[in-house]
Amino acid sequence: MKLKNFDYHLHTHHSDGEMSFSDLLEALKDNVEICGVTDHFELKHSYSIDFTEKYINEFNKFKENAKNAGITAYLGVETGLGKNGILLPYKHREIEYVIASLHRVPVKETNYDDYWETYKNIISKNVKEGGFNILGHVEGYLPLLPF
Repeated sequence: MKLKNFDYHLHTHHSDGEMSFSDLLEALKDNVEICGVTDHFELKHSYSIDFTEKYINEFNKFKENAKNAGITAYLGVETGLGKNGILLPYKHREIEYVIASLHRVPVKETNYDDYWETYKNIISKNVKEGGFNILGHVEGYLPLLPF
């Protein structure tokens, strides 16, 4: 069985990526068969996008150009996980899937054990509650302050 080459976790310059949709497509050509653009869409995230008509139109053009290049493209988002669930600002009909990642661990001290215990508890609770399709960054981030 041959697995398809894919990447479901891609950001553009609309959030914290460096590439435009057209630059991203050039990088993906001959490298993947399936991709998903998942710009950040998260409450209180400095790089969070908004689903403007301009953004949707740019993605739709990207999707069509990707199809012409033999790549299936999906529109997803990456949102955050919090103590009380995912930090998705609102649902949007264009979103095909959600990656949920723990970007900020709410601890006041930099105690290593407390940080990782809080991290583990938030991940565990959110996995049980669901509301997303893919768990991102499960390996964690180093406990750096300020977040």
